[in-house]
Amino acid sequence: MRHVEALRLVVARHAQRIVLVAAKPDSPEPGYGWIEPGVSIEKTPAAGDVRAVVRFVEKPSLEEARACFRRGGLWNTFVMVARAATFLEAGRRTLPELHERLRRLRAFAGTSEEDAALERAYALSAPANFSQDVLAADSSRLAVSELPPLHWSDWGTPERVISTLRREGLEPQWLGELAPTG
Repeated sequence: MRHVEALRLVVARHAQRIVLVAAKPDSPEPGYGWIEPGVSIEKTPAAGDVRAVVRFVEKPSLEEARACFRRGGLWNTFVMVARAATFLEAGRRTLPELHERLRRLRAFAGTSEEDAALERAYALSAPANFSQDVLAADSSRLAVSELPPLHWSDWGTPERVISTLRREGLEPQWLGELAPTG
């Protein structure tokens, strides 16, 4: 959390940036988003080297993940630091139809119809994936800050949870119960 707090100060100086917090990968995992860091935009004692983003690739193929790994890419942790207005502007640029539909909700704010209007707006909108449709679509305003050395996993699959527990030497009772019986 100290790392994220330090990035708050970076964002105050670079208000147009969305700073992604990234982890150093230990394998070419295709199930994660990959960030290719570029030139340094600021160095701080608390947050380290904050760099521009050359490219953001959401869940690449195994071959692409291997290439990202070789080029020094980082894993996206989906922890981001930015001003709310910067997130809104990113959505407006990359998802203009959704942005316009949500903008029209202002007329319903604070009324008894607000919830229903919001529900309708989303029901009528095309599905969108923030990583793919916003971050990967326009990396020009992204920055990246690598976490200090630690092991990171998003625990998005049971296999990742179990792998992390075993790596940490933890063997909860339920983990033994998952073993196949024969």
